[in-house]
Amino acid sequence: MIDLQATIVAHMDEPFASISAKLVKENDAEILWINPRASLIDRSFHEQCGSDLSLYRSHILNNCAYLYVSDAATASATGYFDRYGGDGMGKNGGSGRAVNLGAYNIKGVGRSALVSPMTDFAHASGYAFVEEALREVIMYQALEKVLPEGVVPVLAVIGLRKYVAWPEGSYPPGEYRVLIVRPRIARPAHLELANTYIPIDPTERRMDLDRVIGWRSLLGQNGNRDLLDAIAETYKRWSSRYAKSLLHNWSLGGMSPSNIDVTGRFLDFGGACELPSIGNYAVGYAAWSWDEIKTIKRSISSLVTSMLGTPRADKRTATEIQNIWQDANFAFMTSLVSELGLVAPMERNEFSKYIKTHRAEEDWLIAQAALDFLKNIRIPINQAGGPQLDDVRRALQSARAKPQLTASRKRLFAHFRAECQQSASDVSHHGALPIKHRESLRKSLHKMIIEHGNIDSSFFSKAISRFSDQTQTNIP
Repeated sequence: MIDLQATIVAHMDEPFASISAKLVKENDAEILWINPRASLIDRSFHEQCGSDLSLYRSHILNNCAYLYVSDAATASATGYFDRYGGDGMGKNGGSGRAVNLGAYNIKGVGRSALVSPMTDFAHASGYAFVEEALREVIMYQALEKVLPEGVVPVLAVIGLRKYVAWPEGSYPPGEYRVLIVRPRIARPAHLELANTYIPIDPTERRMDLDRVIGWRSLLGQNGNRDLLDAIAETYKRWSSRYAKSLLHNWSLGGMSPSNIDVTGRFLDFGGACELPSIGNYAVGYAAWSWDEIKTIKRSISSLVTSMLGTPRADKRTATEIQNIWQDANFAFMTSLVSELGLVAPMERNEFSKYIKTHRAEEDWLIAQAALDFLKNIRIPINQAGGPQLDDVRRALQSARAKPQLTASRKRLFAHFRAECQQSASDVSHHGALPIKHRESLRKSLHKMIIEHGNIDSSFFSKAISRFSDQTQTNIP
C-alpha cells in the first residue's frame, strides 16, 4: 500500500502542487513556547541539535522565523504555499497563511496569493495572533490526552514583537503577531478539487485542475488499487478518531479534509472545544457535533472522484466511493460501540462471523439504538444538560439485562431517555453558533493579554499553565 504521507510531502513543493513564497528572516523574533515533547516528535532535536533543548530553540528560530514578502529582492529564503481543496475552504484555493519550509509548516507568515478576493476580512489577514496560539497549544495538549496518536503536534510558537491594529471599534483593538510551527503534513484536501475557489486570476482555476491531475498521475503510476487502499485507510482512521472524540466530549469546531492529515490525525485546534456532554451540539454555523460524519462522506466522494474521474463517466468510481464510505462508516460505528464497552474494534469483513452469536447481535442492536438516541439530542448553545460517557455505559448495561427491549428501537430509545436523566430536555434544533465554552476561553485569554501588556515567553507559559488543566466549563 502506498505511503500517502511520505509521497505527498516529498512532492509537495513541485510547481503543480504549490506556489513559491519569498520569505524574509525575522531577526527580532523570540520563542514563546517549545513543545516539551519535541524530543519525541521532531527528528531534528537529536539529529541536528544533539538532544540539546537550547540548541533546538535556536534551530526553530533559524529555520522557522520567516515572513512572506512580495519584494523578491529582500527575500532570504523560499517556501511554498500548498494548493488544496475540499470542504471548508470557502473561496480560497489552498493555504491562506501557512508556508511549508523544509520539514516545517509555519502558520501566520502573511497572506498568500491563494486567498480569494471574496474572502472576508477576518479570514484574509494572513496573520496568526497570540490569543489564537494559546488556544492552539491548550487544545492540542488536551486533545492529545484523549487521542494520543490522533493529533498533529504543535512544535513551537514564535513571537514576532509586532502588533497589528484593527479598525476602530474592533475587539480587541490590536493583537500581537506570532508564528505557529508544526511538522509538514499531507491532507486529504491536497487530493481534492477546490470547487468553490474564486481567484483574482481566472487561469488559477486551471492550475487547480492541473494540481489534481498531477497528484493522480503521481500516486496512480503503480495502479489505482494501492492508492484506493491507502485512501480507505485514511478515512477509517479519521472516522475512528472522530468517534472517540465525540464520546469524550470534544469537537474540532467544524471538521474538514484540510484540518485532518492523511493518517487521520487532527490539526488546527484554535476552533476546538470541550462539550458539556455527549449530546449533539451546535459547534459552528450549521454544524452539529454528531453530524460531521457527513463531512467524511462528502470528502470521500470528492477525493475518489478527483483521483478516478466522475461517477457518471466511470461506474467503478461510484463503486469505490461506496466501498470506502461503508468501511469508514463501519469504523465509526465500531469505534463508538467499542468505546462504550460492547463491541471490540474490527474490520467490516469480520462482522458477519462476529454477528452470528445471538448475544453479539443483541449488543449491536442496543449500541445502534444508543447512538440514535445520542444523535437526536440536539442541545441549544447555552444549555449544559446531556449524558456523560458513564451515564450511557450504565444505560447500555441496564439494557443488556432486559432482553425485551431489543424487540423495539422505540422501547430502547425510551429506555435511554429514562436512564440518562440529565438529557431529558426536549430534543430541539437551534440556530448554530460557536458554543459558549470556546467563546469563554477566547474572551478570558484576550482579557489576560490586554491586562498583561507586553507579550513574552513567561506570560505565554503562565497562560498555558493557567488554562491547560481546567475543563472549559470552569473557565471564568
